[in-house]
Amino acid sequence: KNGQWRPSAPNTSTYAGDPDDRDLVVRRKEQPGCREDAFDRRRKKALSALVDGADRSPKGFLDARIEDFVAEVNREDDVFTTSTCSGRISVMVQKDVIKAKGGQWIYSTHDIANSTEIISSLRNVTDKNCTVTFRLEPFVMAMECRSLGRAKALMGAAISTGFRESGIAHFTDRIVLTIRTSIRVEAPILSLGHRLVSDESLRILTELANVKMKENWRRVRALREAWHGLSR
Repeated sequence: KNGQWRPSAPNTSTYAGDPDDRDLVVRRKEQPGCREDAFDRRRKKALSALVDGADRSPKGFLDARIEDFVAEVNREDDVFTTSTCSGRISVMVQKDVIKAKGGQWIYSTHDIANSTEIISSLRNVTDKNCTVTFRLEPFVMAMECRSLGRAKALMGAAISTGFRESGIAHFTDRIVLTIRTSIRVEAPILSLGHRLVSDESLRILTELANVKMKENWRRVRALREAWHGLSR
């Protein structure tokens, strides 16, 4: 109807759990010996990459601040992380700020930012046709879930701890939960060779970003506690 594909209803007469996990249970029962499925293969590949030190973030490895949390998540059988960042304060040089693609960091930290170092980094900008942007980007964690029910439970925990921008993408062959929050700062500080803010303004901006970064970390700690509650 209306051109939308609708799956046939599985036999659920013996299943009394979460309706969003029903298809998962039926599919597993149909697999002799519960042999490895596509989710398990993707999970194994992702975890193997983490063991080898690889990560999909731009720098290519996990932030030390969330390594333990990522390990806890990946010990679960029904989820695995695909991309994570603990939060970052950075200064980026970009040719095209409209498309917001590409660019080069001239300052980046996952810790408390240093305004003196940020001011000093601007001396390295020689391109007169670029824009330099100061940013605070918050924690983000993307994970694939085996079932919609599991994804919904985890999203509920995320939203209750302040990650209200979280959401679920339900594709044909996979379910991806992205946990995120709206804590952020973004401000142009140099454009076409002209400084847009003074050193003092940059110091104030950096202090604001540091306050927000500490709140970001507080929410991550709360999320981790909520995760422990769901995993018990």
